[in-house]
Amino acid sequence: MPKPVVALVAVVAITATAILFLRSTPDPAPLPVPSDGGTSREEPKVDFTPVTPREVVKVSAAGRVITEAGDPSADVTVRCERGIGDLANRQFEAVGTTITSAAGDFAYPDLPVGRYRFTVNETGYAAAEAIVVLAEGVTSEPIELVLTPGSVIEGTIYDQLGSPLAGAEIVAFDERGREDDSVQDRVLRLLQFEDMKTEVGISAVSRTDGTYTVRGLDKDRYRVRVRGTGHASEERRYVPSGSREIDFNLQGGGRLIGQVTAVDDSPIAGATISLRQFNDTPDVIERVQERTLPPIAQTLSNPEGEFLFDTVGGGKKYALWIEAKGFQPREVEPIVVNEGADTQERIQLAAGYVIQGIALDPGGTALAGARCTLQRNANRTGSLTSNDLEDLKVTPDSSGEFVFDTLEKGPYTLLVTHDEYA
Repeated sequence: MPKPVVALVAVVAITATAILFLRSTPDPAPLPVPSDGGTSREEPKVDFTPVTPREVVKVSAAGRVITEAGDPSADVTVRCERGIGDLANRQFEAVGTTITSAAGDFAYPDLPVGRYRFTVNETGYAAAEAIVVLAEGVTSEPIELVLTPGSVIEGTIYDQLGSPLAGAEIVAFDERGREDDSVQDRVLRLLQFEDMKTEVGISAVSRTDGTYTVRGLDKDRYRVRVRGTGHASEERRYVPSGSREIDFNLQGGGRLIGQVTAVDDSPIAGATISLRQFNDTPDVIERVQERTLPPIAQTLSNPEGEFLFDTVGGGKKYALWIEAKGFQPREVEPIVVNEGADTQERIQLAAGYVIQGIALDPGGTALAGARCTLQRNANRTGSLTSNDLEDLKVTPDSSGEFVFDTLEKGPYTLLVTHDEYA
C-alpha cells in the first residue's frame, strides 16, 4: 500500500546539531521558467567543505558491587546509561550492561566523556545506583554499588469465590509521590518521565496457598498490580513499603479478542497491542503518569492479524494501544469486558506518513552512529494519547539513511545529533 510522504529526502550534513521543521503542507507553486526554456540556468551545486572531526576523548569507568556486609556480589548485571539533555531533567539513554566477576568487579572501557548512571537491580535487594561524571584527564574514583536488603509488601491473592489463587503475577511500581502531593510536586514528578518509562517494577508470583511477597523495595509508596490468567486484573495505589496483608480478590475473567487490519481489510501481522486500564480522569498529570507505566499485558498479532487477552473481565473498562511498522498508531477506548464473556474488536490502521533522510558528515560521507529524534510540535489537537508522551527515535543504517514511517499528519521537529559533533 502506498504511504503518504511528508518529505521525500532530508539530507543533513552535521557540523552542529541540525534541526529541521518538516510539515505536511500543500506542494509549493512551480517556479517560473525563463524565456530560453531554462537552458542558461546553472544547476545548483552542494559544496561539502571537508572538516576534520574533533577527536573523541574516551575514558574508562570501573567499580565493584558488594553486599551490605562488604562481601563481593558475583554474576550481577550492572546497567550503564549516559546522561542526555540538561542536568535538571535526569534523562539517560542506555549504553549497555555487563556482568560482575567473581570478585564483584565490573568495568566499562572506552566511554565518551560525560555524565553516566550505573544501576543494579537484584532480586531481594533494594536498587543500587551511582551517578558519576567522567571527564578528560581526571581519574575517576572506583564506583561502589552496595546491595542492601529491601523492604517487602506481602498479602494473599484470592479468586472470585474466595479461594487462594496460585500463579498470579504481582508487580510493584514506584508511585514517586504521595496521594496528597501538591500540584507543583506532581508536575515536578513528570520530570522523571524517562525513568518512569523504563521502570519494569519489582515482581513476585503467588504461592500455592495464594500468598505472595514482593521483596527488595526501597521506595516510600508503591502501585501494586495483580493479574492472573482467566481473571480480571486489579490494582491498588499508594501502598506503603513494608505493608502486610495487602490482599486482592480477583474477579472472574472474560476474553478480549480482536484483529488488526489495514484500511483495505488486509491483516497486519506482528502489530504490537498493549492493554491498559481505561482512565477517564480529567487530571492530565495523572493520565500522563498512568501511561508511562508498562501495560497490563502486551501481545503481537498473528499472521491473520488476530490477538487475544485473557487477564480482563469483571465488567471493567480497558484501552488498547496498537502500533505496527508503516502504519499510524491508534488507541481504542473504552472497551468493556464482562465476566465469562468474549468481547471482539476489529481495528483498522491507516498508512503512516513518512519522513526519511540521510545523515552525512561534513565531507558528504554517511555518518555512522548518528541519532535521529522526531519531536511532535505542541500545537497538535485532539486528546492525549500514549504516542504524545515521548519522542520517536531511530538510528541511521550504514548508508546514513533513516526512516520514520508511522507518523500522523502534522508538524514535527527533526533533531539529528552525533557524539563527535557539537
